[in-house]
Amino acid sequence: METLAIKNTDQLIDAINVCQTGLFEYRDVIHSIDFGFEDVENLAQWDTENFNRITVAHTDRYDLQLCCWEKGHQALIEATSHEQIWVYVLKGFFGVNDGKTIKQLGEGDWMHTHGELERLEFVNMSNRSATLHLTIRN
Repeated sequence: METLAIKNTDQLIDAINVCQTGLFEYRDVIHSIDFGFEDVENLAQWDTENFNRITVAHTDRYDLQLCCWEKGHQALIEATSHEQIWVYVLKGFFGVNDGKTIKQLGEGDWMHTHGELERLEFVNMSNRSATLHLTIRN
């Protein structure tokens, strides 16, 4: 397989579109993200009450969102039976409860959920944090 090096959101969107053809796996794309929060900071919007979702790309097959979190914000990330969701941490630290264990995720870490098998509860444990959420509709 060709090695990916994804340096910005435009390249990420291109790689996601290539996944639709079956050439790459979504896991390979997520593992190949090689940019940080500073590269998407211009898209960030903060809300003191709730975490905020900013749409980066949307098609009938997927949504790519930048999520901005203030300290203490929490959300349940739950895929439907026809979805898979990839969450990639760009900035900050999170506690994630998958119903079995509580894990800590930091910058560059990711989690995946699909179908109705998992519910991931994310809790922001640092000051302002940001994640990328890729929701794939099967």
